[in-house]
This record gives sequence, C-alpha cells and structure tokens, in this order.
Amino acid sequence: MARKPAAQALITRESIIDAAATRFAAQSLSRTTPQDFATAPGVARRAIYRSGPIYP
Repeated sequence: MARKPAAQALITRESIIDAAATRFAAQSLSRTTPQDFATAPGVARRAIYRSGPIYP
C-alpha cells in the first residue's frame, strides 16, 4: 500500500488529534485507548502510529 501524499497525511493527523482530544475530554486520558480514536475519524489503527505522538 502506497503512503499518502504529505497534504493528505497532515489532514489525517489533524483528524486523529481532534478525535483524541474529544475522547480524552469525554473519558479521561487513562481510560482512552488508541482504538477509541482510530475509529472516530475513520482511519486505520496503524495510521495513528505512523502519524507521530498523540498522547500529551
């Protein structure tokens, strides 16, 4: 599978961060898993790990 262009990767990263912030606010940091916000923006779980650090 080919990697996304840089612009699309940035959009994906921003979507993941937005979903993570929403989940952290709703469930707290300790109760949130990467799978919780991977499903919210509709991206694969592996995209979270490729996009860089998410947790504060």
